[in-house]
Amino acid sequence: MAFHFMERFLGRFAPHAHRLLRVTAGLMFAMHGTQKLFGWPGGKETAGAPMMIAAGVIELVCGLLIAGGLLTAWAALVASGEMAVAYFMAHAPQGFWPILNQGELTVLYCFLFLFIAAHAAPARWKRYEPYTYVALRIVAGLMFLMHGTRKLWAWPGTGEPATAALSITAGWIEVITGVLIATGLFTGWAAFLASGTMAVAYWLRHGPNALWPIENRGELAVLYCFLFLYMACRGGRLLRELSQRPAQDR
Repeated sequence: MAFHFMERFLGRFAPHAHRLLRVTAGLMFAMHGTQKLFGWPGGKETAGAPMMIAAGVIELVCGLLIAGGLLTAWAALVASGEMAVAYFMAHAPQGFWPILNQGELTVLYCFLFLFIAAHAAPARWKRYEPYTYVALRIVAGLMFLMHGTRKLWAWPGTGEPATAALSITAGWIEVITGVLIATGLFTGWAAFLASGTMAVAYWLRHGPNALWPIENRGELAVLYCFLFLYMACRGGRLLRELSQRPAQDR
């Protein structure tokens, strides 16, 4: 069927898309550590509080291990736990919705690293990998959807709906693809379109401002872009996800 063409065509590239996602996420995560410990990139002041220094060490070490595919399961599990702690300490008290309390990137990293940990885990824990993928797909789809609802109907939050044609178009893409990704319907097509939208958004709004995504505020767009590219390759049919154990793609 045409609906499954994307999955059949891109499915062969899923291992490569997974490695690309893992390396990209690991390197960007490591840069949070280098900013805290060395003030690079961006020339920021280094962290002075012991908790921030510890967080910087975790981010740098775990990020490099994840990117390099070394002790991936343990490094990703520690990184996921750190992101969960960071969210509830720094973001959750500021409001319920991650898109408003500036915790969206933290939530996305948390679920992504949990999935990467399960994906790279030994065989006895490998059976949990499909469940972590479903959780990641649902969370990413719903948060992406909310970018669209904010543009179109100013919800959640306050303000006015977007009036520019480009923003309205982007809003409808985010709403439709976000719903499809979260529900697992036509995931290949929806995720492929969402990935392309994030690539365009990055180069239009963020890329020209600075070299590194952590500096040009495009880190979330990059993470969504590569995550949705992987989802386009893997697909999202729920029963198949929960009944099959995917091959190890390290």
